[in-house]
Amino acid sequence: MEHRQAITESVSTASDAAHPVGHGMEPPFSCSTCSATFSHKSSLNRHARQHANERPFTCDVCFVTFKQSGHLSSHKRRHTGERPFACDVCSVSFVQRSSLSKHARLHSGERPFSCTVCSAAFAQKSNLSAHMRQHTGEKPFACDVCSLSFTRKFHLTKHKRQHTGDRPFRCDVCSVNFAVKSVMTEHMRRHTGERPFTCSVCSFSFGQKSTLNAHMRRHMEVAVFQCHLCPAEFKRKESLKLHTQRHAGAKPFQCSVCLVSFSWRSCLARHMDQHADSSASQERQL
Repeated sequence: MEHRQAITESVSTASDAAHPVGHGMEPPFSCSTCSATFSHKSSLNRHARQHANERPFTCDVCFVTFKQSGHLSSHKRRHTGERPFACDVCSVSFVQRSSLSKHARLHSGERPFSCTVCSAAFAQKSNLSAHMRQHTGEKPFACDVCSLSFTRKFHLTKHKRQHTGDRPFRCDVCSVNFAVKSVMTEHMRRHTGERPFTCSVCSFSFGQKSTLNAHMRRHMEVAVFQCHLCPAEFKRKESLKLHTQRHAGAKPFQCSVCLVSFSWRSCLARHMDQHADSSASQERQL
C-alpha cells in the first residue's frame, strides 16, 4: 500500500499539462520506481499503474478490469459485436486495429520479423518467438498430466485432449467428432471432394498436403523393383512385396468394426466412411 501511495504521490506532483521537450532536454515526467521518463502526465499515469497493479477501468457487462481505457474499449466490442476495423482487400473486419494489421500481411506478403539465426521471416512476432524456441530447445508449455513439453501453447492444448478425450470439432455432415481442427478439415474434403493440393509436375491433386508430399517424392525417385506378374514398377521393395501379395489375393487392411478385409487402404477408408455415416444416421433417428 505504501509503495502504491509513493507512486501516486510521484505522479500527482507533476503538472497536468504536457511539457514541451526541446532538443537535448529530458522529458519532465519521471517514474520514481524505475526512472522511466515521459512527455505527458497521462503516459506516466498509465505506466505507474503497471507498478501498482491498478486496474481502474471496469467492464459494466462482465466486470473484467483493465489498466488502460483503450483495452476496455476493445474488450467491450466483444459484447456489442462491433468490428470497426475492416480489411480493404477482402472486407473481413476485426475488433482491434492490431488484428487488422496482422491480417493485412496475409495479402501483402510482408514478413517483418526475421530470425537472426537462420533468416526465416514471419508475419507475426509470436510466430518468430515460437520459431526461435526450435533453435534454443526451449519448451515452456508443459503438460501437467504426463510432463511432455511443447514449444507452442496450442500444441499443448491439442495434446491435452488425448488425456481428456475432448473432441470439440464436429463434422456438420456426418456428426463425427475430432480432437484437432485440421483433421476435421481433411475429413470434410471427403464429403466435398475438394482436392486443394496439386502436383506441379503432373497436375494430379490431393485432399491432404502430406499425400502430395509423398507423391512428389515419387517424381524424384527411379522405379527399380518390377513385378514379375504384370508391368507394374515400384520405387520401394516393400511396395512391390505388398503388390505381389494382392496378386495372391491378400487383403492386409482390416476394418476394426466389422473385421471385413480389403486389398487396398483406400477401399478400407471408403468402407470406414460408411460406418461413420451409419452411426450419424442412427444418432439423428434417436
